[in-house]
Amino acid sequence: MAVCSVCAVAQTRIDGGSISIEFDRQLHSRVVAHFDNENELLGTFSASETISVDGKTLSDFAFVSEKTDPVDDKMGHGKRIVVTGKAGNLSKVVAVTVYDDFPTAAVFDVSYQNDSSTTEIGRAHV
Repeated sequence: MAVCSVCAVAQTRIDGGSISIEFDRQLHSRVVAHFDNENELLGTFSASETISVDGKTLSDFAFVSEKTDPVDDKMGHGKRIVVTGKAGNLSKVVAVTVYDDFPTAAVFDVSYQNDSSTTEIGRAHV
């Protein structure tokens, strides 16, 4: 049975002036543009980052949490969402910041944390 990724429901999202970034339950993301009071999907949910661990590429991270806070830094005023997901002993943290002065941009910061006792986690692919 095929799954309609365009029809998929967002787990969470952050809204900027003319853009939204949505995340599903696997921490896959998609972009929604807002122009002339219309919302236009600019793609389907997909893994925007992956990481290789022991020769295996991981792209699905089960949604664990989210937190949204206001931002006031050298780029200006805005807000940031931080979403966290898990795949085995590996945590993925995605922070997306949108700024009032840059309504069509979103800044991503992605990190991975090895929650096991081993130190080697692999190589990230963005």
